[in-house]
Amino acid sequence: TPRPLANDFNSTEHMIGAGSRLNAPYIWHVKDQELLETKQDVQRWWLPPYFINASHSNAWQGAETFEFWFALVGGGAMAHTDSYCDTAVSLQLKGAKRWRLMLLPPLDRVADFADGQIYGSGKWAHEFEVILREGAAIVVPPAYVHETYVAEEDNENGACTVASTFRLALPSAAHYLRAFLPRLTITRSAAYRTAGATWRCCRTSRSRCKQTRTSTRRRCCSQSTRTATS
Repeated sequence: TPRPLANDFNSTEHMIGAGSRLNAPYIWHVKDQELLETKQDVQRWWLPPYFINASHSNAWQGAETFEFWFALVGGGAMAHTDSYCDTAVSLQLKGAKRWRLMLLPPLDRVADFADGQIYGSGKWAHEFEVILREGAAIVVPPAYVHETYVAEEDNENGACTVASTFRLALPSAAHYLRAFLPRLTITRSAAYRTAGATWRCCRTSRSRCKQTRTSTRRRCCSQSTRTATS
């Protein structure tokens, strides 16, 4: 019998504990939910951190994908995995925030990647816990389950906490992605990318193989499909 979707997000498995309700953070999606003029104005003020400036790809990626997270005491995010396959970095600009993370476990359904759904699977067992204070950063690899919480004891004045999150293009975690490809391909983002890569290979080969043999095109597509599903 399939496990039903969780609709009670007051989970005892979150850091906030039983008897309290988690307040959702406010996210300013500058990267893709603002007018281009507004995004460009904010980009002039948002300077890439020093550790990504050595790479043009990372500097560009950071400037194109940043967003701001605002959360009050008692706020945070339920355990989830992000819908993209890039490495993410979160900079704590004001206040302190607690993080718990774990490597993505084998899961039975795609829905378990959504907010709080992994709690009911019995597989949520965080491997890392850290308090990110003002001026510090945390790096979250692709497909790492993570949750956050703004605790009162870490923010004595009770002010709004602010963080900026952005993504890195390099280095590409090739060995990591190859090792966990079967696990990653059940996520929506990875599945779309894998299917797109397979189609581009077949489409490219189609014109090239007309000059040789049709079997060559079939072999390329077959190899690409096997790689995507292995």
